Amino acid sequence: MHASLSPDGAQVVVTTTSVPLGADESVLELSTIEVATGAWSTPHWVRPGDGAAQWSPDGARVLVHVEHDGDDRLALVDVGTGDRRLVDGATHVAGSPAWSPDGTRLVVPCRRGVGVDRSRPFRWTRPFLAFDATGALDDPPQLR
Repeated sequence: MHASLSPDGAQVVVTTTSVPLGADESVLELSTIEVATGAWSTPHWVRPGDGAAQWSPDGARVLVHVEHDGDDRLALVDVGTGDRRLVDGATHVAGSPAWSPDGTRLVVPCRRGVGVDRSRPFRWTRPFLAFDATGALDDPPQLR
């Protein structure tokens, strides 16, 4: 579903989803792959439900997509220690963030959290609901 190459090119962090045999729900997993050997592993800093990790430009941190209190958020994780904190202002996250080249700023696509009022007239302007894998655009993502 998502992959991010570390700045030194030694590791790729990937997000995969699967449905275990006999289960009804999919399982989201975050793993790292050593580029030189192809070895897969689960890093010590990963928690269940983490996904869409993005390396920082210096390779010391990753941003991970997490669910917190029923909302899609971003957490900044120190790769060495596993310490994490939620990123302020990154609520209703709708996609992968991007770092500035110096690692001091982020841009994050976020939904406003306001849907279309279906009781009022509504004009559908797209021929297919999810043709572009974005889904319904009742609350289109905005960059923060």
